[in-house]
Amino acid sequence: SLNEALAKLDYKGADEAYQKVIKLAPKNADAYASWGRVLAGQGKYDVAIEKYLKAIKLDPWSISFIGYSLNEALAKLDYKGADEAYQKVIKLAPKNADAYASWGRVLAGQGKYDVAIEKYLKAIKLDPWSISFIGYSLNEALAKLDYKGADEAYQKVIELAPQNAYAYASWGRVLAGQGKYDVAIEKYLKAIKLDPWSISFIGDSLNKALAKLEYKDADEIYQKITKLAPQNASAYESWGRVLAEQRKYPEAIEKYQKAIELNPDGSEGLRKRIDELEKGVKIK
Repeated sequence: SLNEALAKLDYKGADEAYQKVIKLAPKNADAYASWGRVLAGQGKYDVAIEKYLKAIKLDPWSISFIGYSLNEALAKLDYKGADEAYQKVIKLAPKNADAYASWGRVLAGQGKYDVAIEKYLKAIKLDPWSISFIGYSLNEALAKLDYKGADEAYQKVIELAPQNAYAYASWGRVLAGQGKYDVAIEKYLKAIKLDPWSISFIGDSLNKALAKLEYKDADEIYQKITKLAPQNASAYESWGRVLAEQRKYPEAIEKYQKAIELNPDGSEGLRKRIDELEKGVKIK
């Protein structure tokens, strides 16, 4: 709210305001992080970075919420001093997965995808469950390298997080990116086996892979999924979409109705689809 008000005044008196704030809360990381954002709003990115680093020095774990702002400021300076800045961050927070993930994104921003991947893997080693939020960035970097080393990278990830559904789902997306749709589907199914409710976020990726294989074995696959997640509306909705794409409208309607039965509150869109299917219209 303070920063919003200062922005409305074109940051007039911003430095004076934050000098008062820092006098009142000299050991507060949030105060420095907030000042950094005001400085960045004025285009003073180098000074903003100083404030972000001061915040991280006061509270090393604050990198978890400062990382995005720090990286944005570094990008504005064409990543000048980025390695030095992150070497300082890592010295302050050597066990923080977010610190390595954030450094990885800066390296990727510079086109250093191989080194970025190293940092992502280091983050996952420190916190195996961080694959849940690092997966997209890791996959993007692998894609930029034409998926060179992708299998080796994900074998490491799986060793670190063998029970993590996100790890398998993320690997599946990489395999799909390489056109290995049958193996991608295996990984998606492994993810769903580990966490049946993960079908809620895997469904679209799974269906795209099935479409590439002309829906071969789609019914058998969804029978397995609904056995694993019999109370999950998303599983039936996703199956319904696959059936609709194959123009199997009566079967699609049946699955949509099951999804509505399991989750009546989220049924409005499905009821529309059913109406259209009943008129013989293919839903895209």
